[in-house]
Amino acid sequence: MAKLKIGKLKMNLTRAGPDRLRISYPAKQLEGVGIIEKPNYAVVFGKKVAIRRKDWRIEVGIKHIEQLNLKPGQVVPVSYVQYPTEWELLVPGQPSESVDTKTGNRIYRDTETKNFVLVDEPPTTAPKEVERRSGMELVFTAAISTDGGNEPFMAEISASTTIGYDETLEDVEESMQSTLHDYILDAFDQGKGPDKQMLADKVIKEGLEYSPSSSQGRITMDITVEKGKQRGRPTLKYSRRVKLNVS
Repeated sequence: MAKLKIGKLKMNLTRAGPDRLRISYPAKQLEGVGIIEKPNYAVVFGKKVAIRRKDWRIEVGIKHIEQLNLKPGQVVPVSYVQYPTEWELLVPGQPSESVDTKTGNRIYRDTETKNFVLVDEPPTTAPKEVERRSGMELVFTAAISTDGGNEPFMAEISASTTIGYDETLEDVEESMQSTLHDYILDAFDQGKGPDKQMLADKVIKEGLEYSPSSSQGRITMDITVEKGKQRGRPTLKYSRRVKLNVS
């Protein structure tokens, strides 16, 4: 099973220029002890720094030199971080969107084991794998707001379902939106004349949230519509489990 690798060493700082310090280490020597093969980046005194892949050289700029009070000849702890090549971001190319809403951990797909992997990626320390799950919960949030007429309509909507590893986010989101449209049409638009606003056409997406789950591949979707206060009336909540539209 592909795992995150962290190689921890203590290394010397040397002068690389008037405003840069260099950390060098023979790549072959580190490979020889079986710690790591192709690091993605390094962590020096809690700061993520880029590396030169061919010889793993690290150069620290003046900003970090001043922040960390670094000096030539100083021995510093360095963590080389290597992500498995089998890991892919949940949303390709979008690390800020590939996040577990509940914990803030980054979510990756492990293409080898077909799991969702949660990784804690603190800004000041090396990352670590937290857990793996076989399924993913998706929560689609939306709103409806109409103006004018005798009865303006305002509502917040939340719809959730779970998927397995092999399902694509785009296809599931499309199915969720289609299912939600049909539900609103049935629950709130029945019997309306042609001159009335169709609420099903007024649904505005607010977001899509992810959270790894032990459940997977559910063919239903839970929908909650919370209708806002109007003319002194209390908030009304409608909840229903419906069959997920599948194209």
